[in-house]
Amino acid sequence: MRGILLWWLIISISGFSLQASASADRVKRQYNFREYTVFDGLPQGQALALAQDKDGYIWTGTYAGLSRYNGHRFDNFSIRDGLPNNTVRSILSGRDGRLVFGTSDGVCFRQHESFQCVPQGARLIAGNVMSLLEANDGSLWIATDGGITHYFPQHSVHYTSSNGLPNTIFRALALDNEQRLWAGSAYGVFRLQRDHFIAIAGEHLANKSVRALLHTEQGMWVGTTSGLFLLRDDQPVALSTLPEALQTGAVLSLFADRTGSIWIGTYSGVYRYHNQQFEQLSPQQGLPAIAVYDIFEDREGNIWMGTDQGVSKYVPGPFVSYTDKQGLGNSFVRAMAVAENGDLWIGTRDGVSVIDVVSENIRDLREALPMKSTRIFAMQAMPDNQMLIGTQENLTLVQNEKVVRHYFMADGLPADYVSAIHRDANGQVWLGTARGLALWHPNRIEAKVSSDFPITAIYALKGDRRGRLWIGTGNIGMLIYDPTSNQWQQLPNIPELGKDTIWSLDVDAEGNFWIGTNGLGLFHVSENFQLLNTITAANNLKNDYVWQVKVDRTGRIWAYTNQGLTRIENERFTYFDGTDGLVDLEGSANAIIEHPNGDMWFGTGKGLNRFTPGYESPISLTPPVLIERVSTSDGALQDNDELSSEVSQLHIQYASPMFRDERDIRFKYRLLGASDAWSMPTDNWQVIYPKLAPGQYEFQVLASDNKDQWSAEPATFRFGVQTPLWQRPPFLLLYGLLALLSVYLLMRWRFQRLQRQQDRLEREIEDRTLQLKASNAELNRLVATDHLTRIYNRRHLMKTLHQEVMRLSRSPASTCLALLLIDADHFKDINDSHGHTVGDEVLIAIAERMSNLARTTDVVARFGGEEFALLLPMTDQQGAVHVAQKLLAAIRDEPFTTSGGVTLKVTVSIGYALLCNSRDNQMGHQADELIKAADTALYRAKRDGRDCARGENVVVTAMTD
Repeated sequence: MRGILLWWLIISISGFSLQASASADRVKRQYNFREYTVFDGLPQGQALALAQDKDGYIWTGTYAGLSRYNGHRFDNFSIRDGLPNNTVRSILSGRDGRLVFGTSDGVCFRQHESFQCVPQGARLIAGNVMSLLEANDGSLWIATDGGITHYFPQHSVHYTSSNGLPNTIFRALALDNEQRLWAGSAYGVFRLQRDHFIAIAGEHLANKSVRALLHTEQGMWVGTTSGLFLLRDDQPVALSTLPEALQTGAVLSLFADRTGSIWIGTYSGVYRYHNQQFEQLSPQQGLPAIAVYDIFEDREGNIWMGTDQGVSKYVPGPFVSYTDKQGLGNSFVRAMAVAENGDLWIGTRDGVSVIDVVSENIRDLREALPMKSTRIFAMQAMPDNQMLIGTQENLTLVQNEKVVRHYFMADGLPADYVSAIHRDANGQVWLGTARGLALWHPNRIEAKVSSDFPITAIYALKGDRRGRLWIGTGNIGMLIYDPTSNQWQQLPNIPELGKDTIWSLDVDAEGNFWIGTNGLGLFHVSENFQLLNTITAANNLKNDYVWQVKVDRTGRIWAYTNQGLTRIENERFTYFDGTDGLVDLEGSANAIIEHPNGDMWFGTGKGLNRFTPGYESPISLTPPVLIERVSTSDGALQDNDELSSEVSQLHIQYASPMFRDERDIRFKYRLLGASDAWSMPTDNWQVIYPKLAPGQYEFQVLASDNKDQWSAEPATFRFGVQTPLWQRPPFLLLYGLLALLSVYLLMRWRFQRLQRQQDRLEREIEDRTLQLKASNAELNRLVATDHLTRIYNRRHLMKTLHQEVMRLSRSPASTCLALLLIDADHFKDINDSHGHTVGDEVLIAIAERMSNLARTTDVVARFGGEEFALLLPMTDQQGAVHVAQKLLAAIRDEPFTTSGGVTLKVTVSIGYALLCNSRDNQMGHQADELIKAADTALYRAKRDGRDCARGENVVVTAMTD
């Protein structure tokens, strides 16, 4: 009794110690789990047993039978396939490659794609098998609900109450270093000594129901329904960090991986014991289910867990993630900066959070940092523990986690919306806003706005080695600003970067820039403005929308798209997605940073990703490849079979049991005898060949993984196709005679047919000429039409505008031509808040309302992005103002309802200008002046508060003959 009290006291104190420690040092991260359920093909939701066979397949035992997973599909087996019972509680993959299954009605061996089963009887003491264990000599230990059987190839030895065992169910078996058998029952732990079992640590475990046993260098781990124990020298060892849940809760499974970590399955998730510390993996860390019945490690180092909701796979790797569940103020991360003390400051859609990258503790600073807007878009660490924070409504200076000052337009900002901050090599701090560039000084802000380039947003800033500033904008692409000369220019020689949105940019060690665009891919540009390379979805990039780009200290390029993360290293591409631990496939604009410790951090709309170099899997296996089945309509084939010449189709299935990321598996194959060339890599797990010519063939297939490693040797299958009877010599002579007769008859028929064919061809030429005219007309229509809104595009507008200017020169003196430029207000907010699909629907609706107001002689066109144009021939200033007011009301007064049920109130800003009575020879020049005047008026309408129309000075040129 004294020993029991002492043990209870040790456990209680250690449990209290762990709780205090856990509350202070709680690990806040999510791990990379993947779940397999009945939706994926499992026969039933409770995975009771797991194992990997010699070929690499993953086997799962459930209450509804067995399942074999090849990385692509689950093949299920039940009593219909030879099992004596569908309940499978234990699976053993033996050293010699044999598979053994413990069912509720005996033991089964898997041989030659069939089951050989041993029921209760002389060879097996009881039918309900709970656990299987292989000894060094290849014999089997089998735990049942009626005792223990030692199973040899030719005979069996049974152990029951006469050998010292209690009359109960045995659920766990283990062998120690001396090959002594340990057995766990409902009444404690027993060890075989010669032919008799003795109770171990009976004063502590006598009434404990044992569910799992595991022997390691530390001793024998004992999992019971009322806690976890470690036995050394047959006595319990105190674990100073044992969690409370493992002191009293049920332990269902135990496993030791190749790193020495102990995995403990319970009804409340999995615990991992490493470096004398316990860590719980629960749904907060990404584990989908919490009742864990079995655990094992595959060849690649993945940890598989059988749960009450299917199978969960933990993929160790370099990525972990953090969301609002771990303490972020909001999961949408927009900006990051590293403070002087190494903490990572995180700007979200709802304030600032700070993470200690060592302890992973997250602090929410929303209350500590009162700001006018909590939507953070940019951050820059400064000396003296200062931090500049750009928000939607102001710039804020923080020092020692306290607000020092807010900056607004009244302080010199071109706009209150600060979307980018950059500290250059000289220590100067540049601000990118919604209306241009500014230079920050502690007591003032100096605006640097160019009248030649009306910027609507700056998303990225980076300085080059010549002191110039590279500026990624939202409306006019890439700009270059030279502070020394105060000169602005668009990036020359690369027209694609003169109009697209630039989300992110960075510079490499050679001074060359990497530029991420909004749908044009990733550009590599020299500091001399020469295009070095363009990387798109057509040449290995995951997607052309590049939200983030970063060059790390090793020279690797990271590009986060809206379809995953791509890493480029020495022209080698590595892809990462959700199966690697990414919390979201889509990165958030420009939210990327490298910590001084080498970690890479990526912001997304669903949380924060952290990549730690050196944590990528050290296990590098050449992808295995197997040919699973070759068949025709007559059934399966064996290697070296001969096919009848009548076979019309050959079906070949293959697999590569690699499980770090099954979706990355690619195959290439060839059929020797038909072609020596390999196919292009494909993710198809099968190939079908149509009717093959007579001969000998060898099918070969290779597999590749995410690291572009191919199988060392191909899997092969040899077969032949018989020569049909009609291709043999006697028949060939007869065919020759018949061929001569056929040639004579054919020539006569051919002469007659040619005459008829000539008549038909003449008719067809006439018909196709008419079709070609119709196709050309449709092509002309498509060339002039915007693909989204179905109204005219800018190209057609410009063409029509020049025609109208020419026609105006021949019109009476009072005739005018009006041009309206219309821009959707706050359209970026619609895209950010509701997505680009809703934004597209808004643009379509605006185009429809414009078309409804227009006359048949007017031209309605999409001018670019969210900007439209309306060309009004024969319209004076009064008419232009009238149309503009009608258009403002038509869009403002009736909210837009999208197909998804989103109701939006949208307004537009309008700038208009007129051209009257011109017969100047420089018609194109006057058209350009008209556009420029309307654009200037539009800018003024935006500046005056939006939802209004403004006109510039009317462009009037005297008539000349």
